[in-house]
Amino acid sequence: MSSIIQIALAFIAVLVVPGFAMSLAFFPRLNQLEVTERLAISIGLSITILVTIGLLMGYSQSLISLTGGITAVSLLAVLTIVTIFFLIIWPLRAASLAVKDRRKVDKPRQGA
Repeated sequence: MSSIIQIALAFIAVLVVPGFAMSLAFFPRLNQLEVTERLAISIGLSITILVTIGLLMGYSQSLISLTGGITAVSLLAVLTIVTIFFLIIWPLRAASLAVKDRRKVDKPRQGA
């Protein structure tokens, strides 16, 4: 039973969390996307991130020598770094959007 839970948690950690963090960085307002849209985008972005990391770690000689190739530990480490990077970008983007929203002033209509 515990192996099923481990597989489910690994699935979520690898195929949802990095893409969710990236979707938050791209669309920082929480009400910008529906829940199903964000989940679908998260899965697609996670697969894209995973493939890109795999290609970089497998074909770049400098990264192969640095990480020892594609192993579970190195892949998890790079996914964690990428996820943390996007989670740092998210509040920065949200704060800059909040400043832009505060600067926008509605002009009064003429003749009203």
